[in-house]
Amino acid sequence: MSLLSTVIFLTAIVLAALHSVEGRSTGAPAEACVTMTPDHPTPPQVGTGPIEVVANIPNFFNRSEGYEVVVRTIDNSLFRGFFCQVRGFGPSSSSSRPYGSFQTVDGTQNRDCSGQFGDTNINPAAAITHTRVLNVNNISVYWIPPAADIPLPPVLEVRCSVVVTYLNYYVQVPSARVSTDPNTALVTTVAPPTTTPYTTTYMPATTYTSMPYTGTPPPAPTTPTITAANCAPLASATTDDERYEAYLTCWRQHFDTWYYAFQRWLASGGQACVTPL
Repeated sequence: MSLLSTVIFLTAIVLAALHSVEGRSTGAPAEACVTMTPDHPTPPQVGTGPIEVVANIPNFFNRSEGYEVVVRTIDNSLFRGFFCQVRGFGPSSSSSRPYGSFQTVDGTQNRDCSGQFGDTNINPAAAITHTRVLNVNNISVYWIPPAADIPLPPVLEVRCSVVVTYLNYYVQVPSARVSTDPNTALVTTVAPPTTTPYTTTYMPATTYTSMPYTGTPPPAPTTPTITAANCAPLASATTDDERYEAYLTCWRQHFDTWYYAFQRWLASGGQACVTPL
């Protein structure tokens, strides 16, 4: 790999790391209400990872009281953002409407999802998300059940999406289920999984050698530069805080464009070929 390629590659790693730390500091948008999936360039992690959602909501709860919901990591690792709703449990729970409302605490805000499900009975405070990068290992919020005239499904659960870094996140991690109907039995035990004995076969190691690239690499993309000329929010900002937020917003947009251009450059001959012997 040439010196230019090495420099650009290391620059990409540094910028990607900075990008992943920053993430979306303003919380989940309303467009994410149904799927609860962040608009990030990588797919979500499989399973729940270190994320745990604890719903301190008793079965057959009192609708006139509030109940604590805790989002935390079981290994005390930090996460940067979250997005929570209380939904009915069932085959369509991944896209069902939210119930009740959340009280906000420091660093959080409600997200109005009422226009995303086609249901006029959804409380504008039925979802809660962060207002800034949190960098915490737990956060507690309070859920308020809906009024008595709002029908509830027989079983509820809290579902939370949690962003650990910009490229590492978990979607719709569920809490334990909560029964709203005394006539509905909850499944509290899970049958142990069956296992099948297996053997592992190791393939012989393959040796690779780097061969010089003989073609003409395309020109490397240039790193983004943010100015008032290519960043409308920056041009209209009047205070230091507004200029800071505008710079971050435009930097994310320009970086995404540059990063994908950089990947295409690498794939089209911007680095040395690797050929197996």
